[in-house]
Amino acid sequence: MISLCLSFGKLKNFPPPAGSNKGAGQVPDSVLLRYYANLEVPYGTGLDTVRRTWRRLIKKYRPDLYSADEDKKRLTADLVQGLNRAYGKLVTHLQRK
Repeated sequence: MISLCLSFGKLKNFPPPAGSNKGAGQVPDSVLLRYYANLEVPYGTGLDTVRRTWRRLIKKYRPDLYSADEDKKRLTADLVQGLNRAYGKLVTHLQRK
């Protein structure tokens, strides 16, 4: 499975974790795939790993680190907004399991 990491513009190849597809032929939700790809974690990753990865990415792309360059500041603000959206949706999904 290859998923496009939308927020970083990189092509990522994430194999699904063992036991992630419970039924044979079960297709993962494409929206959830995109959220996992935005956070650069494999589909089916647990809540702890999602939380750690989200925190690491937020620290790396904080908009206030780029206050001298308005274009970079705007870009990182959009990126952080996308990371927060993906994190929120994944937390909601993983807590329902």
